[in-house]
Amino acid sequence: MQSSNKQWLVCEDTEKMIQATCLLKNRDSNNKIVYYKIKSKSGDTKTIPANDLKYAIKNNKIIIANLTLTSDNRLLEHKQIKYPKSSETAYYERNETISICHGSSKIIGQPIFGKGEKTNDYGLGFYTVFESEIELAKEWACSPFNSTGIGYVNKYEFSTSNIKTLNFDKMSIIYWITLTATYRKPNISQADLRLLQSKYLIDTKIFDCICGWRCDDTFSKIITAFMDNHCTDKAIDEAIRLGHLKQQFVLMSRKSFNNIHSHRYENVKDFKKYRERFDNRKAEADNALNGCIKRNRNNGKYLDDYLEEIRNEL
Repeated sequence: MQSSNKQWLVCEDTEKMIQATCLLKNRDSNNKIVYYKIKSKSGDTKTIPANDLKYAIKNNKIIIANLTLTSDNRLLEHKQIKYPKSSETAYYERNETISICHGSSKIIGQPIFGKGEKTNDYGLGFYTVFESEIELAKEWACSPFNSTGIGYVNKYEFSTSNIKTLNFDKMSIIYWITLTATYRKPNISQADLRLLQSKYLIDTKIFDCICGWRCDDTFSKIITAFMDNHCTDKAIDEAIRLGHLKQQFVLMSRKSFNNIHSHRYENVKDFKKYRERFDNRKAEADNALNGCIKRNRNNGKYLDDYLEEIRNEL
């Protein structure tokens, strides 16, 4: 492989994972595929040796929309699935100014694009809640991740003008499961995850913001349970819609960071009270989750059901 092609494939961060489509397969005299011609979302076209492409897929450096890497290291053609249409309100655009809040141990005047944790629910971004959920922001400001004993709620105005937002509330739960499993990295079968990603992983880079449910440690556990075939998608869908963990509004693109302004902040006056609320909310979510799993053992689809459907399309 040419060095430029190899560098194009090998990205260190999941955040920079390449999404591409296979255009052509080149075979040798024995009819063995030796090269794949692929085209990335950005329009770059490269010819990649088969083994290098398999290595990149296996190590989560690239996703090929119409190819699936099997557990026995074969690349099989996969029917490309389109995302939900705009008419289904998965994607929406608004022109208004909204108020958002971010709980933290710090005063954050202007959020910086590219900063943050890459293993958060939807990857790198600035995670907020709507001002109507300011009490939730206070809980997060006083969470166990904050050892300072001081919490702040940073408040902002955000212009949604020309902002494209992905709204998970309008989509099948399997899209949310796939995305959070990709970034949260639970201890699951990577081969199964890759197969699920081939159909259900949304390219978040085409959006400026994401509105969707939080995924704390409790829901990381249920995602692991789903990937281990111990619970159904219906159990997860019911659990998150009970509302214990609420929704978050995440700024993802550089454009979205440029639309945030009018910073204000307040000190959380009773740190201990909000730490207790944080812990109680988590306990409530744990209990609700266990109930949802039990009620839905025979309702909904297990991971194996999804994987079988995808394999039947190969």
